[in-house]
Amino acid sequence: MTWEYIGRPLRVAVLGGGDSPEREVSLASGEQVLAALAAGGHDGQGFDPAETPLDSIPWHQFDVCFIALHGGAGEDGRVQSDLERLNVPYTGSGPTASRLAMSKSASKERWRQAGISTLSYALLEAAESSFPGSAWERIAAKALPSLPGQTRGTTARQSRGDSVFPGGAWEQGLNLPLVVKPDSQGSSLGVSLVREPEELPTALEAAFAFDPFVVAEQWIEGREFTVALLGLRALPLLEIVAAEPIFSFAAKYSTGQTQLTFEHGLPATQEAAIREAAVAAAAALGTRSLARVDLMLDRVGRPWVLEVNTVPGLTAHSLAPRAAARAGFDLPSLCGWMLREALALEAVA
Repeated sequence: MTWEYIGRPLRVAVLGGGDSPEREVSLASGEQVLAALAAGGHDGQGFDPAETPLDSIPWHQFDVCFIALHGGAGEDGRVQSDLERLNVPYTGSGPTASRLAMSKSASKERWRQAGISTLSYALLEAAESSFPGSAWERIAAKALPSLPGQTRGTTARQSRGDSVFPGGAWEQGLNLPLVVKPDSQGSSLGVSLVREPEELPTALEAAFAFDPFVVAEQWIEGREFTVALLGLRALPLLEIVAAEPIFSFAAKYSTGQTQLTFEHGLPATQEAAIREAAVAAAAALGTRSLARVDLMLDRVGRPWVLEVNTVPGLTAHSLAPRAAARAGFDLPSLCGWMLREALALEAVA
């Protein structure tokens, strides 16, 4: 079903805002979507779930819902489940894929099962014990290896006997430096790079401020890429050259701190490997519609999947719209494609 079939412009309820830490980014995405829908000839109306409960929206007045919510209920499957209960077609992935993608540890376990390259990590829970005293022991006990093979950090302590980690973590291929981040949070909020043991308590505190579960993941030297997907079709590969080792919230949404380029100069085989890894990672989680996969390319040219975003940002600084534009989709065209896909799924159902 498309608006051509309906015979009139689509009536679209756009969800933006919400109560997650990414609220301001979500509001910006919602505004961009509303402008793009108007440019495409559609009738969009914005709703903020933090102010208007989903059950109070007059859904009979709309053909479809466009989800522009980042983080929280809008990205972890709860809003998607509610919309299905209300029989409202919506853009983006379904509840299960949303839940899996929102949790970095759940994603990693699914990729490990599928044999997809993902970096070594440990999942820590704030309620288990106080930090910093037991932090290293907790990481050592919970470290899970990367797949396929092993990868280790590039500190001066490269011998097993000189490792700053207890033997268990080293055996799993986990060593300094580490990236410490909330398990279920986007936009790089609460993310820190830990190069020395004494930096760990502060990094954990920052991450636990956003989530009761935290992932400590192996950090590797390499190049960072992102692949936007329309369904399982990979859009042009975008390299992220950040001024800092971590592509932080400020770097994502401020100008001048990060270079984004499609002129990455990779050999065709490496570019294909990154695309294939991105598609495989999204397929393993069961995503649909627009998604974005973030990856690292290590020094020997092997791609490692970091995470999948099922509701990529649609702001003026966002990555997925840049890749879509490179492929010939301006924002009105991209939003139109997402609406068609949502209504096609509804027609099939």
